[in-house]
Amino acid sequence: SFTALIARINNVVRTQKDQRDLNRDVAKLRDLAYRDDMTGLLNRRAFFDRANAEFEIAKGSAEPMAVAILDLDHFKEINDNFGHAAGDEVLRKFGSLLKNSLRLHDIVGRIGGEEFAVCLPNTTPMQAYSILERLRTHVAKQTFCETDDGGIRPVTVSIGIVGLTDQKELDGLMILADMALYRAKSQGRNRTIVETGVSN
Repeated sequence: SFTALIARINNVVRTQKDQRDLNRDVAKLRDLAYRDDMTGLLNRRAFFDRANAEFEIAKGSAEPMAVAILDLDHFKEINDNFGHAAGDEVLRKFGSLLKNSLRLHDIVGRIGGEEFAVCLPNTTPMQAYSILERLRTHVAKQTFCETDDGGIRPVTVSIGIVGLTDQKELDGLMILADMALYRAKSQGRNRTIVETGVSN
């Protein structure tokens, strides 16, 4: 009957809409699984997945690659003195500055509390240095936190960079970037250091 036909058509239309809604929900879930909810950057797992893929490509070709680890200096003090909401705002603002200072194909993630990582395909360590050093000086000039008496608490970042080496795994490269970061911290923070003594 006509009514049955209308019901059937409605059912098909509803099913298509349901399917579209489902696809949208799946996309949202996938995004949640990959994104750090605080900054919208890639989360740790997603960063390592994507960076690993780039590492394999770079290893198999003659293209350079750089990775960097960035750590906000004395971040605990910001949380202690200004509260966690202010700390969260600093993370969000820094994440946004970091993303905007990079190119579209660079991979950027938040890999820990106040620790971020970047993978720059087809980039030498010195090219990465000039990009990230520019970011570092820009961050130091920003107003993130103001004290009650109108004073400004500067936020700074320490950065360790390494280029492609004879490392077999991305993890090995990250350890070298971490060592450069540690050197930046121990030399007074708010600086960018390239791990030297490695190829490239």
